[in-house]
Amino acid sequence: MILAAILATTIFPGRFVELPMPTATSINVAIVVPLPAFGARDRAVTRVLGRALLEGTDEFTKNHIRELTHGSGQSVSCSVMPDHIRIQFGFAPQDFASGLIVAKSMIEEATLSDDAVKAAIESLSYAKTSYWTRALLPEAADYDGIKSFDVRLLYYQLFKPERLSIAVSGPFQPDQARDYWVKLYEDWHQKSVRRLVPGVGAEKGLIQASDPVTTIELAGPEFTGSDPKLPAKLLAIYALGAGKDSALWRVVRERLRMSYRQEAFLWPTADGFRARIVIAVKPSDQEGTFAQAAQSALLEDVASWTDANRSRASALAQSVYLRGLPLNPLQLQANGVIGVSQADRTFMTAYWPLKTTKFWSEKDLVKSLQDVSLDDMRDAATDILKSSLPRVISGMNVR
Repeated sequence: MILAAILATTIFPGRFVELPMPTATSINVAIVVPLPAFGARDRAVTRVLGRALLEGTDEFTKNHIRELTHGSGQSVSCSVMPDHIRIQFGFAPQDFASGLIVAKSMIEEATLSDDAVKAAIESLSYAKTSYWTRALLPEAADYDGIKSFDVRLLYYQLFKPERLSIAVSGPFQPDQARDYWVKLYEDWHQKSVRRLVPGVGAEKGLIQASDPVTTIELAGPEFTGSDPKLPAKLLAIYALGAGKDSALWRVVRERLRMSYRQEAFLWPTADGFRARIVIAVKPSDQEGTFAQAAQSALLEDVASWTDANRSRASALAQSVYLRGLPLNPLQLQANGVIGVSQADRTFMTAYWPLKTTKFWSEKDLVKSLQDVSLDDMRDAATDILKSSLPRVISGMNVR
């Protein structure tokens, strides 16, 4: 893969990276907008913004964008995570210019009409989600009183070009996408918008799951993406909870017979990541003791890890990042995992530098994990477990 990148020009003040992929059949664009550590109110507004962005722009209607992306394998999507908004779509190579113009329009002139915002709020308020999605995002958002003005103001505050990270991939020549993007911004002028201030307000409580499932979580402390121990922590997460034969599978599921779904992953936060161990169990009167029992049993297991555990975790990571095995514990979206598709590689190219200050390279990440020693992996897992805070999201107890 040839990586032609750039972005520190005086014309476009943000970050723009192109990935020429000669064998690709479509062009893919990923726009990543970082989010600060918002309070509950602004997080709710951000969710509304993410849904309303799909309604089109002042220049391009929703139907126009749908026609552009038709047949590309990537219709326009917008997702909101604690640390970013992600807009992504694909289009045919013959629509190269039109696709980039639409991307520029989406980051500058989203419609965000009163009707679009109202429809977004109604959709979010009545959306049905799985118990696992609620376990990943347990905050109960309050959409009462949110106006289109609030959504538009947040949009103009967040979508400043200097804050954006954009990646474009597809069958084009090196520098072709970058040069055209810069050309689009030759006559651009910065809009005057008041400074963004992180929101404040009381946090919402955890929701009660409507499914007969209780979720036990051990949440580790936050750490930055530039933390030199990131490889050790990620490899520890593989050993703790990725796939069968992980510590969670052996200990919590098989030995304690506590759960029927259990995973460990790194969850994105505004300032970095945190380790999360999530265990789905049947509701019971004893569920309040499960977190401590799981924590103690996992610590005992970690102390017994050998080179076989490290080799398994390293091999699993290689299969994930180089061959697309769907067990990636970098949980960068609420549904599904990041793989090796063109769309996923494009997104990671835009996202990873924002979190780690490094270019995304699957091979470099695998190499950094292979270099982690058994002692470092074991120490990282021990630190994650000992510093984790337990919480219980109680499900409906059906007798």
